[in-house]
Amino acid sequence: MCSAWAAWHVPFAAAFSFFFAATMLQSNFAVDLKDVLQFGPIGIGWILFAVGVMDIVAQGFLTSKLLPRVGASVLAKSGLAINAIGFAFIACLTFVPRVEFLLVSIMIFTLGDGLFQPSINAIISNAAPGDAQGLVQGANQSQQALARMLGPLLAAVLSPFKS
Repeated sequence: MCSAWAAWHVPFAAAFSFFFAATMLQSNFAVDLKDVLQFGPIGIGWILFAVGVMDIVAQGFLTSKLLPRVGASVLAKSGLAINAIGFAFIACLTFVPRVEFLLVSIMIFTLGDGLFQPSINAIISNAAPGDAQGLVQGANQSQQALARMLGPLLAAVLSPFKS
């Protein structure tokens, strides 16, 4: 019973942490683009468009090809590592304020995001007992929504400390 419980609770915690951190970034991203690269609404819109296109490529094409070949666990770990690299690159925009660097950073970040999200959801779903998969997926979506709500709140609290 304990191992069955841990089988989907550990991925729950990973998903919560991922979405919490990602929404902290997302809630400040437009402000950073305005401050660091002097982007206006149109420039920010184009960057978010690029994020959407990359997400379609990662989730709609790459994940469907890679998931059966490498499995959800390997793909989730790889996606998380790629996402972390992209996250670090985005943080470096302050020191390398170039549009080209931004585009590469966004592509890496979104690629990792697109590989991680479907994979972690598959891990959580597959770890739950057959008669509880709907319940576990509902709880998974609820905790992701909670992370997406709390992340921007913490980002707002921390933003006055930004230099």
